[in-house]
Amino acid sequence: MSERQQSYGSGATIEKLDVHQRYADAFTTALRNQPRSDEPFDLHYVDAFAGSGEVLLPGDREAVAGSALQALEVKSRQFDRLLFIDADQNNCEHLRELISERQDSARATVTLGDANEEIPEYCSWLRSRAGRLVRALIFVD
Repeated sequence: MSERQQSYGSGATIEKLDVHQRYADAFTTALRNQPRSDEPFDLHYVDAFAGSGEVLLPGDREAVAGSALQALEVKSRQFDRLLFIDADQNNCEHLRELISERQDSARATVTLGDANEEIPEYCSWLRSRAGRLVRALIFVD
């Protein structure tokens, strides 16, 4: 496995990741008993700047799970599809490695690209799904 973790941030980074995790858990908890049989939908997660999947804060020895890995770990109702976008090839490769180690890796896609182009493309793809409803959490940090 590659040893690439992003090294940046401060205590504010940990706070942001904590808020992200709590929000993703609350979002999926609210939809836990959904969909109703008369109105089915898929639950998606999009991370516009997914990074490498791990964050190594300056001075720390252990990496912490980034927003992408947190989204894979929600408990109440898992996301049916996860799209991780990053403009850095090394970040994408490391995130793909981390995801490939999971049993549920098929529901996640890592895309190398510019979020300003990839998110509109994702929205166009959603419109083309003729009648299939989607609820999505899009994280743009």
